[in-house]
Amino acid sequence: MNHCGTCTECCYYMEVSDIRKPVCHDCQHLQPVEFVNVPTGTNIGKFKGCSIYEARPQPCRDFECLWLQSQSKDKPMPRKLRPDTCGVMFVATTRGNTIAAHSRHPAALGAGERLRNFVYGMLKGGVDIVHICGSKRTLMSWKPKRLNEQVASDSKV
Repeated sequence: MNHCGTCTECCYYMEVSDIRKPVCHDCQHLQPVEFVNVPTGTNIGKFKGCSIYEARPQPCRDFECLWLQSQSKDKPMPRKLRPDTCGVMFVATTRGNTIAAHSRHPAALGAGERLRNFVYGMLKGGVDIVHICGSKRTLMSWKPKRLNEQVASDSKV
């Protein structure tokens, strides 16, 4: 069952070599929406899903952003923090105390009170955030003295 709804943000950010899909490009298998209904202040996106969903490559089958992972937990992230709704896709990294925040806009992490509160809570709770916007990476941390050493050791998130 697809719990992502109309969200297709991972289809933009992920690199999937099996289908020659580069990072930060819309996947060639996304189905365009014939009619986009844009409720007040919320853009639901320009795609409705994957044309090869049943036969999608293994990396696509395995991937779950933090919003999707949270949906099976006791306290799931709210719908307003779903990547296509808030404009940011949070992803776990190989560093236990660091998450990646992918966005198409540099100011995305500050857009909306709920998103700002989520980011603030993560940082205050000891989770570092690497904001990735195109080729630019910005490390956000509640522990400023760790920034230089961590940025130097993180070549790719």
